Amino acid sequence: MHVGVIDLGRTGAFIVRRLLAAGRPCVVYDRSPRTVAELAAERAHGAASVPDLVHELDAPRVIWLAGPASDTDATIAELRAFVEPDDTIVVCGPSDYTDDIRRAAELADRHVRYVDVGVCGEIGRPGATFCLTIGGDETVVRSLGPLFETLAPSRGYQYCGPAGAGHFVTMIHDGIERRLMAAYTEGFRMLRAAGTAWTDRGPDHELNLSEIVDVWRRGAPVASPVMDKAACEVAAAHEAGCGLPEMHR
Repeated sequence: MHVGVIDLGRTGAFIVRRLLAAGRPCVVYDRSPRTVAELAAERAHGAASVPDLVHELDAPRVIWLAGPASDTDATIAELRAFVEPDDTIVVCGPSDYTDDIRRAAELADRHVRYVDVGVCGEIGRPGATFCLTIGGDETVVRSLGPLFETLAPSRGYQYCGPAGAGHFVTMIHDGIERRLMAAYTEGFRMLRAAGTAWTDRGPDHELNLSEIVDVWRRGAPVASPVMDKAACEVAAAHEAGCGLPEMHR
């Protein structure tokens, strides 16, 4: 299965490199020729334009869009002139789920298939964790299963429902993450700001945030990657001498 990837930022480049490592050919395009050349040096096939990318792919095509939400509609509009029935457009960049529903309906008129892929977590950053939540026609999504298995961690993707479901689930996930960040950050602010207020033993007995977080990692119910992220932000702010970060809202 040949795959085209448009927009080669962190997410797009990650997708291409994972697919290439699995032996899956990729045709790539980005507005930056330098970025295209970098991935071409890693065995991707560089395209000079969106039409060129479409023409380089055998039908039925699978074309991944990994750019910012503000670019998605314009890119799809450009693709519409060249894609054919049974081609699939996969939107893996950020997107409002209501836009996914609209786009899927618009493309269905031309028998072009639409799949939305939400990323829960951070994709492409060393050491970061993520999973994929997917929306679209179930038969189409199942046919793309080998690609999702290549991209996601073990058992790290889920078909959630029709078009829009993938990004809807991701929206809820991100809301939960922000609330967790607020709770962790406020707790760490309290620990850091407490100083010696809790005891009369003096400064040698200040609370050590890094040691507290480390022991929490070893079995406390609150341990999570979000806790680590919040602790790192508080520690970095403290070390930079710029006070404690504001709570995440």
